[in-house]
Amino acid sequence: MSISASVERLSSALANHVRKATPKDPILVEFLAVIGTMPMWRDMRALDQWEQRVKRCDIDWEIREKAGDRLFLLAESIFELGCYNLYGAIRPDNTRDEFKRVLSLLRAEAVADLPSVDDFDFANW
Repeated sequence: MSISASVERLSSALANHVRKATPKDPILVEFLAVIGTMPMWRDMRALDQWEQRVKRCDIDWEIREKAGDRLFLLAESIFELGCYNLYGAIRPDNTRDEFKRVLSLLRAEAVADLPSVDDFDFANW
């Protein structure tokens, strides 16, 4: 599986975690759903559109960042993983390291059903 698939899997796992959390945060679940569409946009060769759609989500990035919203910051980390090589050559080893970093943050938050780093080919979108 590819970089896009890794973003989809991580966003799905975090969305499941958020749906079980208290208090509920449907806006964050929707944000994660948009992040998780990366493979669809990859297939249409329009990852720039994916990036723009995520950035246009109806979520107040600044307030959540200032508040230290842990789950939002995790979602943002997944988005950043997807953007990591967006406008340059893919660097598989660096991308794998970034995936591991995000994975460790998700594990620290006790997010369940996380994929293994070995499930993905970080040389392909």
